[in-house]
Amino acid sequence: MPENGCSGCCPGNECRLANFKLDHPHPRLFMTARWNVGQGWFVAYRVIAAAFWLSWTIASVVWNYGWYTYEENRFLWIIYLTDWNLTLMTLRAIVHASVAIYYLHRTRSGTLVFTSMPLYLRFLWVLFNLSTTAALVITGFYWVAAYADSTSLLSADLLNHAANTIYVIMDVIVVAIPYRILHIFQPMLYAVTYLVFAAIYQVSGGLSASDKPYIYRALDWIQAPKTAAMYTALSVFGVTPVAYAILFGLSKAREAIYDRWFAHKQNDQHGDFNEAFDYTELGEAEAASQTSRKDHAGTPLKENTSGDNKYVT
Repeated sequence: MPENGCSGCCPGNECRLANFKLDHPHPRLFMTARWNVGQGWFVAYRVIAAAFWLSWTIASVVWNYGWYTYEENRFLWIIYLTDWNLTLMTLRAIVHASVAIYYLHRTRSGTLVFTSMPLYLRFLWVLFNLSTTAALVITGFYWVAAYADSTSLLSADLLNHAANTIYVIMDVIVVAIPYRILHIFQPMLYAVTYLVFAAIYQVSGGLSASDKPYIYRALDWIQAPKTAAMYTALSVFGVTPVAYAILFGLSKAREAIYDRWFAHKQNDQHGDFNEAFDYTELGEAEAASQTSRKDHAGTPLKENTSGDNKYVT
């Protein structure tokens, strides 16, 4: 049986079964910018993003901009997909800022050596896949299906359902985290989880924050089950894969632009050891041969003497 589960239907080696897992030979891609910028600037960007999304998450709960009818309904904030993903966006921003700071600290003090893809980077990868895809889905769903049920357009609506996608597109261009075709199941499972929750919540008698007998009109399983079923199927098997494909394509365009116009500049700056993006899985002998080379901070790379294969960054 070939390693590629669908040979000929995927670009490059994307459909290799190994890509189903959360392993990557270049962990530093998850901790740095794609472009030739200093890590300090990337840390500043990540910290600002984390502070913004954390502030907005808190504000969206405490700020009464007309989305709930009674004070006790304020905590129904958590039943909305928008706010599920706002929470994920905030968590991802905090984790991303943390690993960027960690990378900056470790590379200033010496070589950062991975024995495998760290758990915290796997966690970041999942958060990245979920939150970025869901942002596009939520934007499309809101303006097509949910906006018609709104009484007015507020600045909060624009931030939650337009600016979120603008941020995601910008962030995908800035970062170096890859998308994997075989990871598409992650946002699809996320969509299924929310849709099942919304259905159970409604049939159990739950009300929206504005006291409607559904969370979203398009997902009204009691009064319009056929419409709800249509939107459910469309969300899981249509909109989510399309949104993921858009982000996958955007990341591939980012890589093509980098390879065509910027990779040689990175090599020129860092010599034969490309500090930001030329990573290989090194065994003991090859790692030892890197000892005389230096990282971007000018610190000599430490010798790997364990005998195990390492991800040396």
